[in-house]
Amino acid sequence: NISGISPGFYGLLVTDSFGCNSVVIASVTPTLPSIKPICLVTVDTTAKTVEVVWEKPIGSYIAGFRVYRESSQPGVYQVVGFVPYDSLSVFTDTISDPNQRWWKYRISMLDICGSEGPLSPEHRTIHLSVTFVTADSVGLIWNEYIGYAFSQYYIYRYDTASGWVKIDSVP
Repeated sequence: NISGISPGFYGLLVTDSFGCNSVVIASVTPTLPSIKPICLVTVDTTAKTVEVVWEKPIGSYIAGFRVYRESSQPGVYQVVGFVPYDSLSVFTDTISDPNQRWWKYRISMLDICGSEGPLSPEHRTIHLSVTFVTADSVGLIWNEYIGYAFSQYYIYRYDTASGWVKIDSVP
């Protein structure tokens, strides 16, 4: 078992006690583990940022993680950041304003040789739109979160005296 080998071709020359030689050539390719999926994407509408959070796999050969965001063309993802392995597994996207629309993200791992693993499944933020129906009534419209399934959306309203108060839930 040899550690620290870069990808490429390697040869082993063996000579027996009679002076006969034999050569074996092997190809070494990096193998990254399957990417752990994104845990969640969340938004801070005040700071106008999106945070992407994931669980780091344990491995000394991981250089870091690339973060991808879907472009204006559906299904086409572009790199928006890199997080080194020794950093927290959180990326803050300061360019994508969550007040404007929803955003989709994926991540991948890079090994210490620069090889990139597969992209994770996508996660999409929730974008909430508020419409004023009457002077004392509002309508709420939002898109479905993509990334994992859950059965309820809980609706909270902020009250200066009580803080966030749950007012309803919908399937």
